[in-house]
Amino acid sequence: MRRLRLAIALASAASFPALMIGTAHGADADSPSGTPSDSQPVATSSRATAADIAELRAKLDEQRAILDAQAQQIRELEARLGGANTNATSAANTSAVPVMPSTTAEQVALLEQRAMGGEPQATVGQAPAPDDSHALNTRTASIPPGQGVLTPSGHFSIEPTFEYAASANNRLTFSGIELIPGLQLGAISAQTAQRDTFFFSPTFRYGLNSRFEVEVTVPMLYRHDNIQVVQQRDEQIVRTLDLRQYALGDVEMGLRYQLNPATGPDKPIWILSLHVKSNTGIGPYDVGYDEFGIATGLATGSGFWGVEPGVSFLLPSDPVVIYGSLNYLHQFKRNLNKEVGGSLVQEVRPGEAILGNIGFGFSLNPRFSFSLGYSHSYIMPTMTYIGSGPEYSTGQQIGTLDLGMSYRLNSKTSVNLNFQFGVTPDAPNLNATLRIPFSI
Repeated sequence: MRRLRLAIALASAASFPALMIGTAHGADADSPSGTPSDSQPVATSSRATAADIAELRAKLDEQRAILDAQAQQIRELEARLGGANTNATSAANTSAVPVMPSTTAEQVALLEQRAMGGEPQATVGQAPAPDDSHALNTRTASIPPGQGVLTPSGHFSIEPTFEYAASANNRLTFSGIELIPGLQLGAISAQTAQRDTFFFSPTFRYGLNSRFEVEVTVPMLYRHDNIQVVQQRDEQIVRTLDLRQYALGDVEMGLRYQLNPATGPDKPIWILSLHVKSNTGIGPYDVGYDEFGIATGLATGSGFWGVEPGVSFLLPSDPVVIYGSLNYLHQFKRNLNKEVGGSLVQEVRPGEAILGNIGFGFSLNPRFSFSLGYSHSYIMPTMTYIGSGPEYSTGQQIGTLDLGMSYRLNSKTSVNLNFQFGVTPDAPNLNATLRIPFSI
């Protein structure tokens, strides 16, 4: 770089030796002649001037050689750039001093950087263009589904999802009176249940524009419940139920809209969402019941239509992305007028639900990222009109610790694995989800 600047300086000063030569000749021509007293000094000055001219010409030839070498180096740099549009160095004849091409300081820096095999550096004092979309996608790939950045405009993506949920609970019920501690009069019922559920839920997404997408999820469920019921009345009764069910779940449709663009670090991105849940699955009141009111089948859906608005955010804060969401689920009531276990169930108003989570995603490298978070849902009591009056269930608190990881196979496909571990009595023991999203 210093050699190139030296060459430019030499080119601008190339006229200096010619000026010196012209001055020397002018001094010789203006010298008076014909005066015997001045003849000796004139001869001495002529010899000194000739020596100076020879020295200056030697220096000029040396400068020309340096300029020729610099011009050849610039031509090689231009050739490496694939024919950059610069003015080539030219000479009028073999005796003319070569002129340096009109190369700006930025072009010289670019040529030198490319010649060294690197990428051009950003101009000092000029902020780079905000393009954090790839890094944001990488860091949010491992967070729970539906909270990452949106599908690009005009792109279609498919996300096959395989999910496994396991839960076990033990329940002891006593109906009667306790005469003294340890002496009870009534019926005792104990229940042990082991429930395993497998989901296959492909999700289809399409980006209408850069900040608006639509999605559809079609879940298929396989359930296996093993329930043991022990009842103590006049005699002990033990019942074992082994139930299996494979059917379509509740199809969901959703819209997601990004309120503001990604403007850089420490600037949150807000996303509004609206999901509608159908009742295409088998509801809890659509299965059969025996004379004791015990279900003889398994539900694969809630049995109610529902709507779920929500808001979520992403906060890039290098090297992590903080995420969070808050949703509200409303399910519409149904008039059943169905007899279950000898009782007439007239109307059911399912409980509302408030759902939220918080966590962060961290990218270890351009391909692998992981996330940690916490999710909590509060399901309000369900009101059921049975006979002459309403009956209320108990509310549920479902809290889980979330762990996610993602590996990007290529620019269009990644593999995501998420785990949820229940931390409240109403939560499932384990929920494992494998997602393989890819774009078309």
